[in-house]
Amino acid sequence: MALIQQTTRQSFLDSYQVLSTRSIAQSALRMLDDYLKSKNLTNADFITEMENADQTLRAKEIRRIQDFMQTKITLSSCKKYRGYLIAYLADNGIPINTHQLNVAMRGVQTPLHEDAKTPTRTTIKHIMETINVEDARLFFMIQYVSTMRQGETMALMVDDIDFTKTPVTIHILAENTKTRRERFTFLTNEVSELLKQYILDNKIQGQLFTKAKQTYQFHWSRALKKLGLDEKFTATGRNKMSIHRLRAGGSQKIGDKTNKDIAEILLGHTGGLNTYSVGDHDRLAQNYLKAENSLSILS
Repeated sequence: MALIQQTTRQSFLDSYQVLSTRSIAQSALRMLDDYLKSKNLTNADFITEMENADQTLRAKEIRRIQDFMQTKITLSSCKKYRGYLIAYLADNGIPINTHQLNVAMRGVQTPLHEDAKTPTRTTIKHIMETINVEDARLFFMIQYVSTMRQGETMALMVDDIDFTKTPVTIHILAENTKTRRERFTFLTNEVSELLKQYILDNKIQGQLFTKAKQTYQFHWSRALKKLGLDEKFTATGRNKMSIHRLRAGGSQKIGDKTNKDIAEILLGHTGGLNTYSVGDHDRLAQNYLKAENSLSILS
């Protein structure tokens, strides 16, 4: 029985094609394992009990798992994990009745909804002036003007950048993206000149940023604290103005000067877009140039 359930679990995880999504599903299953361990139950025991339970008892068990998770993670994460666990049960032929679940969940505290803070161009300038480490400054500036994700920036190689094009073009390889879809993005002349000099001075031939991600996060957090910009989310204690918000700031500038579709394409959010600009390098480049001046950081 245990072997069969383990196969079903792997099949469930494999059904998620996006790596980041599969990772969350896997974390939800690990949380389930912690709960089962606290009850001295195996995964097979749990599946069997849920198969034999009626809808009311199934919903109550989900509530007990929810209460267990709330002692370890934030309320918003609990809700997300709960969804994956319900999907896992459905994958095992054990549906959860929505009405019974809502009844069982009565009294669960509603997660706080606090807004993240997107840095303005002036704020980004002050942050860059506060950070005195060259590669860290470039790491952050690239994300702002190109709207790349942190992971995509970490994976950036010299050969991914074409300095001969106007604007300077970055080819983001499919294996380095969250969506597993390649795309092009661009750098302003201001940032590309700084990056080119950095590459020459340090004789870089391969990966641009080789320090641990935590190192760059440290420089960011320290700069925010020095500037009094380190307001935290109540639930998680994380900065409301995270590094991830850099690409949101850049995208807003691009969207203001071009249109929302162009901004979404450069972000890598192409799902549901029918515009012919998706994958059209030349058209994207022309539109990016319209926004280049508004993305200036240091001047």
